[in-house]
This record gives sequence, C-alpha cells and structure tokens, in this order.
Amino acid sequence: HLYIKTGYEQVKVLFDDILYLEASGNYVTFVLKDKSILSRSTFAEAADLLPPDKFARVHRSFIVSLQKIDKIERHQ
Repeated sequence: HLYIKTGYEQVKVLFDDILYLEASGNYVTFVLKDKSILSRSTFAEAADLLPPDKFARVHRSFIVSLQKIDKIERHQ
C-alpha cells in the first residue's frame, strides 16, 4: 500500500485497487476501482511510489496497473 496526500489528509491506498494514474500539470489523479484521488505532486514523484513490477508507464501522462490490462490495441 501507499499513502497519497490529498489536501490536508493522507489516504491509504492498496496497490491492487489502483487502475491507473493520469498526470495533469502539477497534479496526479489516482484512478481506483470505486473513486479517484487528486494529489498535488509531480508524475515522477508518483511513479517512484509504485513498485515497477506491478505498474508500467504507457504514455507520458499515464501509468497503468499491469494486473488490470485485459487487452492491448494500437493507439489505445
């Protein structure tokens, strides 16, 4: 698990609950199974928190959970 700082609180998130991360300027959105969490951090800082054997960067703005990939298509 990891703790994500959002506003004035830190939220505990299990790695298995994370679907993907999306970068948006100085913010990173952690998209989970049931909700999204917006955190003010750089994409590189967020990537360093994740284990490299469970997550892969697939685009300059996206990191996905390898366990959640069902299909890979061209340009998607």
